[in-house]
Amino acid sequence: MYSSSILICLIYLHVCLVLAFYNSQYVLVDGTKQARVRPTRGVKQGCPLSPLLFSLYINDVDCIVRDVRGALTGIADVNVTHMLYADDLSLTANEPGQLQMM
Repeated sequence: MYSSSILICLIYLHVCLVLAFYNSQYVLVDGTKQARVRPTRGVKQGCPLSPLLFSLYINDVDCIVRDVRGALTGIADVNVTHMLYADDLSLTANEPGQLQMM
């Protein structure tokens, strides 16, 4: 049988998936629902699944940028490949090819 913490995580994941993928969205015009929309990509703003997906992706960023030369800084031999703040990620490089590698 599952431990209680694993069971809670599974329930949370199930609820998140239902909210993210089986919930209809509408376009409002003057406060009235005008059209039903079913997005095929991305996560809705404020979706509880968003922090989980962000955390899963962020764990691998250091591995992805390992062979990339980041942007030059004012300190010799210090290059910045990425910056994180809250749930934002900024990739930096001096050459477009280096950004494409990321």
